[in-house]
Amino acid sequence: MAEAVIRHQVSLILRLIDTTTGNAVPETRVQMLKAGKPLQCFAKGDGIYVLINVAKEDFFLQVNVYGYEERRMWVQYEELDSRMPMSEVFLMPKERHTGGEDILALRGNLPGIESIEAVKVGEHDCYMKSFDEEKLTMNLFNPHRRKMKNVHYAFVNAEKKTYEHFKVLKEISECMVMIDHIPKKTYGVNFPIARVIFGMTGEDGSYALYVRDDAKEAVYLVKYQVKGKEKYQLIDFHHMEMLKK
Repeated sequence: MAEAVIRHQVSLILRLIDTTTGNAVPETRVQMLKAGKPLQCFAKGDGIYVLINVAKEDFFLQVNVYGYEERRMWVQYEELDSRMPMSEVFLMPKERHTGGEDILALRGNLPGIESIEAVKVGEHDCYMKSFDEEKLTMNLFNPHRRKMKNVHYAFVNAEKKTYEHFKVLKEISECMVMIDHIPKKTYGVNFPIARVIFGMTGEDGSYALYVRDDAKEAVYLVKYQVKGKEKYQLIDFHHMEMLKK
């Protein structure tokens, strides 16, 4: 009797990330939904989940993880690698499920808001020493020997209250990484580098951005987009503030 061969097609690879820490989500009570129907997914460790046998067509994905806010995202295959379609899912922890750590929240409503993210001001992982434009490699001044274990970082210009978002493609050593593009000339040697924290926005104009309360200063440079226009605002999360129109 011939053996039956069952083949599965990898449809989507998802990496679940706690946006307040930048670490992989350890929780295993995870549910993926498409049009309200559960999708078959497999945990691969380190926050990685693989969806199989789902038609490779654009769709709204609903991600439910115990202890985290529900996340809805639009999956667009043309923006993903055709051979290994992988996407990051940034999850915001519910305030009562943070392992005893307090969460500081920025919430409000701003008609037309499309995205929101932030970097911490005054506390940085490392600094740029030099950049090789041909190899897209950056030498770092990394006094605390911190690993660039996350993907999303930014060059921060605290004086001008702006920053430039970049992605780390490869950590070559403690003092060298490869990134996804050449930095703008306004960001050069000795500019601080900080991890990017992502928030959520809704079609109704609602927004939310959470950070961990480490009992230190909680001043963040928040970048948000309203009707296609990019804006920046310094926010002290220890005081109730709202985004400006």
